[in-house]
Amino acid sequence: WIYKMIYKYRVWDKVNKKMLYPDGMTGDNVNKNTEIIMFRLAQEMNGCKDEFQEQYELMPCIGLKDSIHKKNIYVGDIYTYNQPLFKMGKQIYKKHIIIVEDNISSWYQIYCLSSVGNCNVIGNIYETPELIGEEYGNEM
Repeated sequence: WIYKMIYKYRVWDKVNKKMLYPDGMTGDNVNKNTEIIMFRLAQEMNGCKDEFQEQYELMPCIGLKDSIHKKNIYVGDIYTYNQPLFKMGKQIYKKHIIIVEDNISSWYQIYCLSSVGNCNVIGNIYETPELIGEEYGNEM
């Protein structure tokens, strides 16, 4: 059994305040979003720093999908999970809101939660930052 990793990225355009996703690439037909992502990724790999890098925040896909909507999960996504607890003999659930970080322990936690159907992406740190407010008791 061989796991085939397919690398996917998106970028946050800090100037225009919008998320850019690549469209399908077929032959020479590469759209503008894909060009931006590919150029930004090349910069990251080569350690380049310039104004282009400052405008676009590269966000890799971690190779997992959320349990409910089957959407790709990216670094910077905000997800929820319900922790089962027992209180006075009854099962209750405590809702947690967590940000996907760019490290293996964060990805492993999401893997464990998504494998039991308990991971739901509800937004990301750029488009929906209000989801990580103090009222949620977020864990970062």
